[in-house]
Amino acid sequence: MRRRSILLNSSRATLFAGGLAVACASSAWATNDAIPGIDITIKTNPGGIAIIQTTTKANGEFTLRALAAGKYTIELGGKNIEAAKAAGATLSIVLQPVSRERPPATPQTYSVRTNAKGVLQADLIVPDGQVITYAGTLTR
Repeated sequence: MRRRSILLNSSRATLFAGGLAVACASSAWATNDAIPGIDITIKTNPGGIAIIQTTTKANGEFTLRALAAGKYTIELGGKNIEAAKAAGATLSIVLQPVSRERPPATPQTYSVRTNAKGVLQADLIVPDGQVITYAGTLTR
């Protein structure tokens, strides 16, 4: 009888811990807040050479320093991205140039999509003749 009680209490603890984890994950994706802890890799396009790697801060912000004119792919990864993909979250990247001769009046928003390999990514084009540092935010 004692053994059964210990087993039952152990099962309840497991169920409680599992339920807590699910509740936390569900509530984490319930709003349109910024996403922290996302790995961001900037790759040349074409070529796919990684030139910048960073991670979003607690408020979803990140910085891309001194990108020269050209085409790039922004790839997102890490455990929080897997949770976002599983929850079906729609992600956007908002970039604001912080060092540029003629900054745009509004921040630029990039939609994130899943490529053929299942990687979340967005395309970025830095205008000719520019070297830009971007302040960015990743949101769901």
